[in-house]
Amino acid sequence: MIGAERTIGCFVNFSADYIEPGKILYGGVASLYLGELDGRISPRILALKDKLQVWGPAEVTDNIWGFLWGKMSYAGLLYATALVDETMATVVRRRDLRGMLMELCAEILETADREGVQPLGFDDWEPSLVYPRETRDPEKLDAQLEKLAGRMDANKKQKSGIWRDLAVRKRKTEVDAQLVPILEIGQNHGIEMPLLAALIEAIKEIEFGVRPMGWENLYEMQEIYETLPARASRL
Repeated sequence: MIGAERTIGCFVNFSADYIEPGKILYGGVASLYLGELDGRISPRILALKDKLQVWGPAEVTDNIWGFLWGKMSYAGLLYATALVDETMATVVRRRDLRGMLMELCAEILETADREGVQPLGFDDWEPSLVYPRETRDPEKLDAQLEKLAGRMDANKKQKSGIWRDLAVRKRKTEVDAQLVPILEIGQNHGIEMPLLAALIEAIKEIEFGVRPMGWENLYEMQEIYETLPARASRL
């Protein structure tokens, strides 16, 4: 709508929460990447990177879409953690749910694959350990998820912004702008995405007040996962 010449791609993973007017909780430094949508390393990207060093370690990439799709696979995990009134790390550490949670992320990563994008990792989230399914090493992925949980524990922001929308601000999340389009893209490619569809439904029901937060939401998804045909290298 505004033109490619006025658009710069940006990937952000540092966390923050709006607490009240004039008060924002800053979770701490994390990844920030800038990139032209066509992959060029342009003068304006380099200039903006230099300006942002007053904040922290901003970087330039020639694959901004890789970071954005990597973030969306991570977002699937964060939305799932918001189905319960617990910290993100607590959910990630639930080993009995890890297989289901990683298959949820794999559905998103498969969609990126069909779109011709190679998702990239950041801040202890490594999409390449999750997808392709047939190359998944459960031991390595398990170790990486423990590192991710440790990073989450160290962050001042213990619960996701999605959780805050649902539990504190009592407003709709960004699910319609983030996960719903991925579901539609995946379905257009003929990808079966039962876990993503279930997650979206659960989030919307919490938004409308017809479903409470609770572990049973994740175990409903676990039941769906257990009915899926066997897939390579499940956790």
